[in-house]
Amino acid sequence: MKMADRREVIVFDIDKTLIHQNLHELLIDLWSAETPRRRLITRFVAGFRRACLFPFIQRRLEYLATAFISEQQLHELTLRILSGSEHVHSDLVRRIGKYKRYRYQVVLVSATPERVARPLARQLGASVYASKCICGVLTRDLLAKKRSVYLLMEKDALAVRTVYSDSHLDFWDRSNSFLVKDKIVTKVIA
Repeated sequence: MKMADRREVIVFDIDKTLIHQNLHELLIDLWSAETPRRRLITRFVAGFRRACLFPFIQRRLEYLATAFISEQQLHELTLRILSGSEHVHSDLVRRIGKYKRYRYQVVLVSATPERVARPLARQLGASVYASKCICGVLTRDLLAKKRSVYLLMEKDALAVRTVYSDSHLDFWDRSNSFLVKDKIVTKVIA
């Protein structure tokens, strides 16, 4: 059976793996740096989030500031991030290209909201499974719940071959796993 017929998937996490920090925080920082009004919006949203007493509500509001960034701005900021090597794990971007040349399906699986992750996935030619938000408020969170995505992939006849992530919680016991810490990629032996 050819590799292309096997429908094997290579999974990459985004935050602190493909991008050296949280993608949404980097996008918010770049966006808010452009005008004083945007800095004010960002500070207000951060203060509002901190004022929430319960951690689960703070988590739901973590991406609220991204609701103020248009789709076009997200696309342009993502291009800026990808062109600047200080934010991107360039070795992993090269690996994505290599996997695609070998006809593997590359998928980004992230707790980052889909709206935020989609421009990055589009630029890399990858599919994306991500958290869901409405107006920047999380409605379906994938943080530490990627196992459910892998099960969904298997149900769709996709085999998760390899996972790259900064967290052991993201690994799938039926795949090769690579831990990404401090820009170093290490194969994890089960």
